[in-house]
Amino acid sequence: MRARRCWARTVENRRCLVAARKGSTRCYFHDPATQQEQQENRRRAIRTCNAKRRLAAEKAREEAPEWLQGRRLDTLDDVRAVNCDLIRAVCSGEVELRTGAEILGIVKMAMRGMSEGNSTRGRIRPRGAL
Repeated sequence: MRARRCWARTVENRRCLVAARKGSTRCYFHDPATQQEQQENRRRAIRTCNAKRRLAAEKAREEAPEWLQGRRLDTLDDVRAVNCDLIRAVCSGEVELRTGAEILGIVKMAMRGMSEGNSTRGRIRPRGAL
């Protein structure tokens, strides 16, 4: 016996392709009875993801090479210099690829919103230098 399909319709007015839940005409995603559970699952996923990001950033700071410790990211030129040094360090094997990617993520945060000649001073409050 084939599983019943969900009765919900997509934006294009097509039927949902997911199987309906037992005792319901809708799937988990469209069943109003699961809305609260879905919201809690989303919150839990966000908390887990944020915790993983914080741990990865802390690990990257701890494993950052000496030449990177205490460097500031106040101008676009500072960011470019750190990027160049980071690429050299990863290529030479001084920094592991994964650690380099985490450091690059921190550098990208500093770069966000920054334009040529502008400073991040006053807009970005780092928790400390790298």
